[in-house]
Amino acid sequence: MRSPWAQKNPFLSAWLSAANTTTGVARGYASAEMHRQMAAAALLPSN
Repeated sequence: MRSPWAQKNPFLSAWLSAANTTTGVARGYASAEMHRQMAAAALLPSN
């Protein structure tokens, strides 16, 4: 008997693909915000 965990599940595949896409978008926004803050901090006069 084959294991049910070894079979392909198209619904799980689609869900994981959507989750991966969402995570990638969130990572991109976070990275861009970090770069914006670093650029702004570099423009501040140092004491």
